[in-house]
Amino acid sequence: MVGGHTRKNVKNVCLEVAPIEIKHLRYIDVPKATRSTVDAFRDDTYIKYFTDADTVPFAKLRDYLGAFSSLADAIHFVKVFTINNGEAVLIIVDSPGAKRFGPLGSVIKPLLKACWTEELTKRHGEFFGKMIELLEAAFGDSYKDMIEIRSLATSPEQQGKGYASALMRIAAEMGDAQGRGIYAVTTDAYKFYETVGYTIVQEGTVGAGNAAWHGPPIVVRVMYRAPKIATSITM
Repeated sequence: MVGGHTRKNVKNVCLEVAPIEIKHLRYIDVPKATRSTVDAFRDDTYIKYFTDADTVPFAKLRDYLGAFSSLADAIHFVKVFTINNGEAVLIIVDSPGAKRFGPLGSVIKPLLKACWTEELTKRHGEFFGKMIELLEAAFGDSYKDMIEIRSLATSPEQQGKGYASALMRIAAEMGDAQGRGIYAVTTDAYKFYETVGYTIVQEGTVGAGNAAWHGPPIVVRVMYRAPKIATSITM
């Protein structure tokens, strides 16, 4: 620390920034990763679209249970990377046909859906239907063979430290090494994705014309990054 010292005392001090260390998420990290994920997405417009229709008690608890089961199952079926044991989390699906739910989600998800109102069920179907529509419009069936960024989240208290960018470099390296494109579906985070090399290839809206929704239409965007193939120069 340099606080309280005179300029003469600190003029030769060099502040070092600790390197960002990325690891595979472990089961012991899932509770912390769950909090980071739920908190990171709480103000996202598509989450607000869902929570607006969720009038059943204990909505916050159900959000945590859903995120917890998704993260725990993802460790088993796909690739999950983290920084600081859950402060930032990236879920990558790089295997075609990978399961979305595992043994925990197969139990938890039906219980959570049983609590959904009719309007919430309608909005979930609308959103995920729009997502598939946009993916097919952008890529046809070939999106099923691409790498998917299923989730990217950083705890609000840790944002601005470069954690998300560091995690996305892992995805980029994977895509380049395999010669495969990468896509992400997002609402509010599209400007971040643009900073790490993604472009908007399709967009559409949900919520337009829904008399039960009093906010503006939610813009859903498909982002894409093409693989960068290294070229060799022969002398």
